[in-house]
Amino acid sequence: MSKATIYLEGINRVLKQKVYFVTFVTVFVFLMWLFIYIPVRSIPGNDFAFQMSLLKSLDILLLLALSLLTSLSLVMNMYSFRHKATVGSGVSAISQGGLGGLTGVAASIFGTASCSTCVASLFGFLGIGTVFLLLDYKNYIVFASIMLILFSLYFTSKKILNLCEECNNLNLRNHTHT
Repeated sequence: MSKATIYLEGINRVLKQKVYFVTFVTVFVFLMWLFIYIPVRSIPGNDFAFQMSLLKSLDILLLLALSLLTSLSLVMNMYSFRHKATVGSGVSAISQGGLGGLTGVAASIFGTASCSTCVASLFGFLGIGTVFLLLDYKNYIVFASIMLILFSLYFTSKKILNLCEECNNLNLRNHTHT
């Protein structure tokens, strides 16, 4: 089975259920709003219209991609956890899915912070040198975060489709010890 097929079948299995689809759309909209709201709220004098005027087409595209992938990762991990297709305990499932979610949120903050004032207010504790370094490499950071989320989605899809041999072996060992 190809990687694209694994992605699509895993996503289809989850999103064809109404509760997961509605949760996905709700989280997607919330994340898009949140990623724009954070800089608006944290910078004095900033408003939604001004923040949107700062965003370039690439920034908006990256925010859409990150919101979509982060919400998809969250919903697929919820499905996986509820249907016991995950390895080991709930802590393992949360930690595996949490990495994709956290990288998505962090990258989205970089994507919304397209000016040095925004980044300085969000990451002032890092120092101005670090802020400018992060600004110079923000697109690389966002692309790396997207890749991490895609890896997370791939392995979550394998768990959902019961294609993960390691997951199946650990589940068998867990059932024999109980």
